[in-house]
Amino acid sequence: MGSLQDKCVVVVGRGGGIAQAITLLARSEGARVVVAGRDAAALAEAYDDDGIAAETVDVTDDASIAGLADRVGRVDHLVSTVSARARGNLADLDGRSCSCRSTRK
Repeated sequence: MGSLQDKCVVVVGRGGGIAQAITLLARSEGARVVVAGRDAAALAEAYDDDGIAAETVDVTDDASIAGLADRVGRVDHLVSTVSARARGNLADLDGRSCSCRSTRK
């Protein structure tokens, strides 16, 4: 039994590089893995494993993120390898200029 047995791991990003390495390691440790990105078909092609499911998500769209959460259900671990780009002075950036959101109040 692996250390992630019966856990759900969501990996957001492309189907290669670091995201692929994390996905395959989590699966080898017994996790049910959901890979999510803009192109679910490409993600599905990157993995040949019944324990790895591909989902579509656009991390810049709140409704898309909520939809992914609804489809996946309970998540034990979340790994994001995506990046959001924003231009401007750091002090001037807010939620409208980039997809980064603070959970602090």
